[in-house]
Amino acid sequence: MKKIKLLFTFILMFLFVITICTSGYATNINIKQIKEAGTTINSGNVTLSKKITNIENNEVTIKLEMNTDKPETNTSGKLLDDSEVVLLIDNSGSMTTFVEDTITRKNKIIDSTEALIKKINENNPNIKMNIISFSDKAEVIQEFTNNKETLISSCETFRGKKIGNATLTNDGLKLAKNSFTKEIGNKIIILLTDGIPNENARNETKALLNDNNYYIITALIGIDNASDTNAPVIKDVFGTEQNPTADKLYNIEDKNIEEAISNDLYNKILESFSVSNSTSVSNIKIDDYFSKEILNNFEIKVDSKSNGEITLNNNILSWKIDNASESGIETAQYTLKLKENYDASILGKTLNTNEKVVLSYTNNGSIVEKTMEDSPQISITTNNSNIAGDTTVSKSTILKAGNNGVVLLAIISTIVFFAIIFKLKFKKLKKILK
Repeated sequence: MKKIKLLFTFILMFLFVITICTSGYATNINIKQIKEAGTTINSGNVTLSKKITNIENNEVTIKLEMNTDKPETNTSGKLLDDSEVVLLIDNSGSMTTFVEDTITRKNKIIDSTEALIKKINENNPNIKMNIISFSDKAEVIQEFTNNKETLISSCETFRGKKIGNATLTNDGLKLAKNSFTKEIGNKIIILLTDGIPNENARNETKALLNDNNYYIITALIGIDNASDTNAPVIKDVFGTEQNPTADKLYNIEDKNIEEAISNDLYNKILESFSVSNSTSVSNIKIDDYFSKEILNNFEIKVDSKSNGEITLNNNILSWKIDNASESGIETAQYTLKLKENYDASILGKTLNTNEKVVLSYTNNGSIVEKTMEDSPQISITTNNSNIAGDTTVSKSTILKAGNNGVVLLAIISTIVFFAIIFKLKFKKLKKILK
């Protein structure tokens, strides 16, 4: 009787362990939202946001939203942050001409340039400017900065610079073009000069002015009464106000220097590059980069998009839009679904849902590129984990295969069971079973 009970106990144990191993055991998987959104990209009148909108059934739903709407109100005074401005100032001998009783043309231009710097910085504190002088040679007086005090101090340094004997405007333009720090964005050159270039510099100066890669405003100061000899040269090199060689030409009388430089030139830049006038956005591309942890442990599925095409190639989800819709608002939504065979090493870790997001587009002929460096974040925990994090957004169950300890127990039980059977003599076993 004892042997029957013992045999029956081992059979029940064997069936119980096998049932656990074959059916698995349930583990609660908690996906927690640690950080809802990445830092919104703001570029002119284009914004791009990325955030988690839902977590349910082990799926994380993420939404990309881009807005290219025109501002509802007039943003007068605001320039695009991706602009850089070069103040290119003549330092030749003619700049010592007195335009007032005790004020030279050079000093008057410097005073007006300082007023222009203050106005740009006051309304557009992120815009960077530099200062370059030219005469016998071109020289950088101040590298690009948006520090108003530094720029004003550099103007005062330039005020004390020795006057040169030549007017090598070509060298100044070449140095100005090479000084820009950004490959993209608006490159603006303000050329302030009171003389025609030296004869050996005229052809190159004209060619350098006629360059669509840069926006060049030329201010010809105090040469409104040019001689009959110089007038044709000025027209050939710089053009006329109605038909300038560069983008814009001003002929400024000495008495109007301050008003023209600090107001007219500023307003012209504002007219061309202000946020409210920068509405021609096209060739939009958004690249969402995923880490190996996301690719290896999640299935990525595009749920919806309002416009354009979305493709997943290697670790990049690319969203391309040729032209934004009339509403100016474009959205795309996708989900990250946790795989059943996920790597347990990600448990408890703070996971970035992407490595970065790169936004690029064409705005009024200029290519603009901006990067979202951070990301919405999640954390995955189990019912056996005690990981600190944000409020649990999703709590669901995944059926996982048995762990090594359970499998080992099943193997040992099986061996013991069959050992008992073989140890019993066949006849006695037969008698017992009767």
